[in-house]
Amino acid sequence: MASKTLARLVDQAIVPAVFLVAGKILGVFLVSRCLNLTWEFSGFGLFFPIKEEATLVNTYSSLVMFAFAWLGFVSIVISSHFFHDTHISPHFAARLSSFGLLHLVESTYELYTKAVVWLAYVWLLAGTFTLQVYFGGLYYWLSVVCVSVSVVTTVVFVIDIEREVHSVQEEKKSSSSVDFTNQSSGYFY
Repeated sequence: MASKTLARLVDQAIVPAVFLVAGKILGVFLVSRCLNLTWEFSGFGLFFPIKEEATLVNTYSSLVMFAFAWLGFVSIVISSHFFHDTHISPHFAARLSSFGLLHLVESTYELYTKAVVWLAYVWLLAGTFTLQVYFGGLYYWLSVVCVSVSVVTTVVFVIDIEREVHSVQEEKKSSSSVDFTNQSSGYFY
């Protein structure tokens, strides 16, 4: 089971990694273009002749990359709220089926493996940005914002997990208990 879960997590981590790299590249080019900064390609990547410009571009492109990671996680939380197989109503499932969108409904395992991957990226980026602030590669405010957003995001995820556990426990409790209060008067055999 552990190897299956690990393989699933690795499989789920590829698409977010591609989105994050795309976000960073998009951020670098957008910030450079919007601020009309000069840069050139070198053997090690992009080169900015002025250190402050390099820090500025790195900060805002990192913010774009973090936004991609956070939006990926938020999309999973929204999906878990509306399309989680444990709290979808039969009426809504029928409507999804009539539109051919039943594939949007996902199990707890599928949703939470995706959420764990995106949340891991959120925290990985927040930690990396904090290190970059320490070494002078980013502005301080980005680390504060990213760590704060990461904490709030983690709390939201934990609340969702607690709600799911409570829901499963209530379902088990109601299905396993027998109600003798509505029995007609008489003898039990």
